[in-house]
Amino acid sequence: MGIDIEPGSVLNAWRIGRQAEADLDDAVTQTTAASGTGLAGLQSTMTAAARTVAEVLAVAAAVVDETTSTIDGCLAEYAASDGRSAGRFHGLR
Repeated sequence: MGIDIEPGSVLNAWRIGRQAEADLDDAVTQTTAASGTGLAGLQSTMTAAARTVAEVLAVAAAVVDETTSTIDGCLAEYAASDGRSAGRFHGLR
């Protein structure tokens, strides 16, 4: 059984996901300000919340990076194959 992939189309589709990287980076720069200053008893709560948001953003950025790596690897394996017999394209699962 053959599988036909249009690498350009795959990359165009994933370009949207890659655009999220800039938004994630921008959001990370805001977490320090989000923790606030001079909030008396709320300071530690706001700092912890900002830290949690930063951690979530880091995970999201890692997902974008991992997906990019998986797509790149899948397309490279596809390009090296005849599109029919070689490769299992683990990233497509």
